[in-house]
Amino acid sequence: MSSYVRFFRGVHVRELEAMSSFMETIYGSSIRGFGEDKMCWIPSKDKGFMVNDYYRILVGPTIYGFPWRSIWKQKIPSRVAFFVWTVALGKFLTIDNLQKRKVRILDWCYMCKSNGESVDHLFLHHLVAMDLWSMVLGLFGVTWVMPHTVLGC
Repeated sequence: MSSYVRFFRGVHVRELEAMSSFMETIYGSSIRGFGEDKMCWIPSKDKGFMVNDYYRILVGPTIYGFPWRSIWKQKIPSRVAFFVWTVALGKFLTIDNLQKRKVRILDWCYMCKSNGESVDHLFLHHLVAMDLWSMVLGLFGVTWVMPHTVLGC
């Protein structure tokens, strides 16, 4: 077995120290060549792999506090619930989300022609959205400080 590592480009002078440290780490570690390979799911060793645990890891810790049941358990059409859910997750198709998917497009709001088009801008910070929220909440006598993100609502 050869221990020769082939690079497709030469290492620059400014990268030599990092490269040396990397190679010391690689060659300094030993791999046990005996025993049977096995898969180990670290988040729940006793239960084994569970899709629910994997989903929580993918979504991250910021979503836990959001009352998702208040979206899905209401007597509203499923299309409305899905719309609210995608907005709350920040997955609604906006220019901002398209750019995250490597689509090259100019990031500005077509309605106000100034700010970037994001979920938070469209549903909270846009002038029309702010006026609409103020009017609706004012009808119920609610005074409200506009949160920074949709999840902060």
